[in-house]
Amino acid sequence: AVLKADLITTKQTDSLVTINQSIEDLHNANLEVSSISPAKNKSLFIPNNNQAFVFGFELAGAFTFFCINNSSLYIKQYDHDARLGAHITKIKNYLSDPDSFNLDWSNFPFESSHRLGAIFYNPDFSKCFQDDFHVTFIPFGEFQGLPIEILLTESYSGPYKSAPWALRKNSFTYANSVRQAYKEISSEETIVMNSFLGVGNPIFNMANRDSKVAPIDSPASHTEFGTRSINANLISLPETEEELASIGREFPSAKLMLQDEASEAELRNIDIAAYDAISFATHGILSRELRNVREPGLVLTKSGAISAPYKSSSIDGILTAEEISVLRINAEIVTLSACNTATVDVSSSSLNIKNLASAFKLAGVKNIVSTLWSVESTAALNINQSLFENWIGRDVSLSYAVRTAKLDYIENATELKAAPIFWGAHILLGPGRNKSIFGVESETDVDLITLEGEGTVTGISIVSPNKI
Repeated sequence: AVLKADLITTKQTDSLVTINQSIEDLHNANLEVSSISPAKNKSLFIPNNNQAFVFGFELAGAFTFFCINNSSLYIKQYDHDARLGAHITKIKNYLSDPDSFNLDWSNFPFESSHRLGAIFYNPDFSKCFQDDFHVTFIPFGEFQGLPIEILLTESYSGPYKSAPWALRKNSFTYANSVRQAYKEISSEETIVMNSFLGVGNPIFNMANRDSKVAPIDSPASHTEFGTRSINANLISLPETEEELASIGREFPSAKLMLQDEASEAELRNIDIAAYDAISFATHGILSRELRNVREPGLVLTKSGAISAPYKSSSIDGILTAEEISVLRINAEIVTLSACNTATVDVSSSSLNIKNLASAFKLAGVKNIVSTLWSVESTAALNINQSLFENWIGRDVSLSYAVRTAKLDYIENATELKAAPIFWGAHILLGPGRNKSIFGVESETDVDLITLEGEGTVTGISIVSPNKI
């Protein structure tokens, strides 16, 4: 369950060696809650005073959790009798049932949500992170696919809109491994965000190209709305055009690839590395959801191949995880406003890429907002728009903007649509700590006035409409 320090390869960092050795020491000491002095293991701790990591392991139904902040490491153990696995199963059964979109709060497993929430919100871990801390969770075992935001911070059973969700306490980001989390540690920095690329509303059915709203795609469950999942046929998503246009208006420069342009061939024809932010608003698929598709992918407009060098041998309208992973993308953020883009695809033919979010990570993207299950289209639209409105040009971190977008959605939604199945799927994979400002376009004339003294101009940015 725990790697010994002498088994860590030389390619791994000294911090990981320290982490594993410290975990082994704590495990062998059989301590329920403990901390390590920063003077003893300085490389173990996080340099930021408002950030914490939570990770752990599972062995024979027993769970061990660790929380690290800028000064201490805390450990909490739960034996098999705690039945954490059973509580996880209850919540996942709710999240995987399409009928849950139509169920009121009396059908939500509040008790299980509270039992699992108590892992993070208890007197011991409250010493590790406080309200409004940035918490990075490294999922493991049965916790894969379970967003911490939908857990309760106290016992509760009642309407969704007033529930004490963990989302109200903290901003959460996720990492694929402890190593990745430590590699991406950074202080809050301000970055320039100039350009946006939006890809959406691909054409699946020529007869529906003039529609304005997605048709109902799950008549068997009597839904009154569409999701960005698939059944027998792919439904059009015309509302994604306004979703992407609204986001584009937040940037000095924006390119939208819609309908016929939202094709794999057209996407490969542009310099995708030139964009600071990218959003895909379409259908996300898992392997074997469409015939002959053996790995997760994004569905785009199908078009014939054109004469150009490509990474893939065919332009089939499916941008697969493996094809994404070899693209060169420099974006600070990619949002995947589609279904199941963070879902681990155990049936994928790819040995190394199990979901679309991981594929974009391999392509060079720092932050990916992705989804853990089928998303309702209007909720996806609102959250995707809101996170950019809350972040671009505002003095807040990306993780805070994602949190605020979901809180705003709950506040404005009806009681039924305030259920976590509508907003909980959207998670942020990446550090999420940077703030954003607008840069000056290259053709903009700027008069530089110095007060006194000499120096070197290393960069110029607009920080407000009338201040440089």
